Amino acid sequence: MKARQGSGLGVAIGPAIIAKPDLHLNAYAPGDPAKERRRLDKTLAKAEKQLRKLAAKPIRANAAIFGAQRELLLDARVTDEAYRLIDAGDPATGAWTAAVERHRPWLQGLPDAPGQLELADSVEHRVLALLTGTPTEFETEEPGILVVPVLDPGMAVTLDPTQVLGVVTIGGGATGHGVIIARSRGIPIFPAAGHLAAGVENGDTIAFVARGDRRIAVKPDPDELAEFEQILHDLTVLQAEAQAHAHEPAYTSDGTHIEVYANVLAEADAEEMVGLGADGWVIRTEILFGGSPHPPTVEEQEQAFLRLSRTFGGKRMIVRTWDIGGDKTVPFLPLDVEENPFLGVRGLRVFRNRPELLIDQIEAVCRAGRLTPLSLMFPMVTTVEEIDWALGLVDDVTARVGRPDDLQVGMMIEIPAAALRARLMTQRLDFVSIGTNDLTQYTTAAERGNAALHVLADPLDPAVLRLIRLVADESRPETLIAVCGDANTDPDVAALLVGLGVRELTPGAPAVPMVKARLRTSSLSELTELAQRALACSSGAEVRELIRSRFR
Repeated sequence: MKARQGSGLGVAIGPAIIAKPDLHLNAYAPGDPAKERRRLDKTLAKAEKQLRKLAAKPIRANAAIFGAQRELLLDARVTDEAYRLIDAGDPATGAWTAAVERHRPWLQGLPDAPGQLELADSVEHRVLALLTGTPTEFETEEPGILVVPVLDPGMAVTLDPTQVLGVVTIGGGATGHGVIIARSRGIPIFPAAGHLAAGVENGDTIAFVARGDRRIAVKPDPDELAEFEQILHDLTVLQAEAQAHAHEPAYTSDGTHIEVYANVLAEADAEEMVGLGADGWVIRTEILFGGSPHPPTVEEQEQAFLRLSRTFGGKRMIVRTWDIGGDKTVPFLPLDVEENPFLGVRGLRVFRNRPELLIDQIEAVCRAGRLTPLSLMFPMVTTVEEIDWALGLVDDVTARVGRPDDLQVGMMIEIPAAALRARLMTQRLDFVSIGTNDLTQYTTAAERGNAALHVLADPLDPAVLRLIRLVADESRPETLIAVCGDANTDPDVAALLVGLGVRELTPGAPAVPMVKARLRTSSLSELTELAQRALACSSGAEVRELIRSRFR
């Protein structure tokens, strides 16, 4: 069957390509302990080199993910155990597997256990593949839909979007590390298919819609296949129409202007992203600079911001300051191991006792801001005292180097406590950006990468929507309310957020044209009424059906 090109918006049709790791462990010929030690030494060095190379790839790679893999790869608790087992007579393959397995109970105790276990799977497989001479990255010569147990970040970053029409994962969460990378590259992905994809074989036709009412069919009958093809055709037409007007501003039908920004993950992506028509850009600095082995200097950061500005034609860029911690690491700033890192020292908290890197970043923004419009955004803020401390750093830096005339300063609202005190938090801020991924997991106590909890970790849960509405209602009138996160990548959800009071959106970059197009189809009064009805719903599923019926 001829493969169908995926839309990049969560729909794909094509033949299944089953990726089965074939490590040939039985064919491994072990040597004496000294030889096995040397083998593991060389393999760990080669694996580390591969991870560094993957982090530096000129595509939408999340360098922090590969930094986390590297950290686990070199964790002395794992490597020391592997060497001990080798000295006791185990082959390097068995010693490495056993060492990683013995590390798993500790990983299972972390709040991001599914994500951490996914990292462990990736690192374990990479080392075993290198020991046995098995290719570490997936390649295919025929277009199709990749079917994998979980999508490894190393695999996601090397997939060819012209060949891989889509990805189906059997397990893993909806925001697993590999899933995030695939989405950022515009590859349609259906995560956590479970039994819905059971029994699929190479060459079987797969069709899926991964957004809204998730649907997947293996070997669909002619009527089913025709239905998926019609969905894909309709989306392709809409996408083409939206792209034709992508560079026009997004106004509701009654004249309310909504800014639509996009995330920037790598400088190498910038030129490609220009054509998407974003009104501005959000720079995630721990990803932009996270692959560096040393802290970037003020000058290096300043020049990077100015290069991006030239590529983006001088449009405003929001520089999110270092968002490190949780599952995000950088090589040049090691953090203490915590039992609950998502509830621990992350984001702004990292710098309270060591502010030097944050001060350098603020200075770089101020210097570059003399020549291009820049904003500063602080992540993971909980209290008024914390944002006052951060603003004090800005005052100290600008007293020394000068304050750009149009510098804007804001913070992310990712924690319910911050949302509940929005009136006080926003008194000195130009904007706030609501991070729906973290706000959802903290509100529902459901880790967003856990496939078993995906029903609970729903950004359309009315409790989450109420917090967003509260921020819009309680913030001072002069403070712009924005949203970032996966939720507003869905054009229908983006429209609902506008009805809740949001005036700036940051969807995934490939969705910018479609989000703009959706906003033009309704008036603000209609969206406000829709939001009121959503707040009265009893569940995220009920909200989803409400907005689908509105825009169907």
